[in-house]
Amino acid sequence: MLSSQTDRVLDKALDGTMMRHRAIATNIAHAETPHFREVKVDFEDQLRHAIEAENGASANTRFLPPGSLKTSDPRHFNPNPVPGSVQDAHQTVAQTQFEYRQDGNGVDMEVQMAHLAKNTNQYNAMTRMRSKLFENYRQAMRNSGV
Repeated sequence: MLSSQTDRVLDKALDGTMMRHRAIATNIAHAETPHFREVKVDFEDQLRHAIEAENGASANTRFLPPGSLKTSDPRHFNPNPVPGSVQDAHQTVAQTQFEYRQDGNGVDMEVQMAHLAKNTNQYNAMTRMRSKLFENYRQAMRNSGV
């Protein structure tokens, strides 16, 4: 399978939106549960930092011919993905401390429905991007005679 940075970013972003969807669904299911705290999923900042780290790590070697990097010690250069790469990005799950009601519940149903709509739109946009990317791969293979 082809694996570009775009593929890896879309995979992680789709994973993040699916995890966020589950968190929002949990919040909605517990909207009437006393002392339940809203659960949030954050992955965008970590993914952004991972992309920047990956791009920054490859920027210094981007224009060198293959095999031109020489080291005196195998520990000096690691061809594996750098820490903080897109593959290492993950989601953060946290519970808020805010209470909306006197029974200690921290879930506002209207806010959750708005989060659900936004997350669904993001997921749908990413699946359309993924579909278009695969269509481009398919077209490139057709045109190359593969």
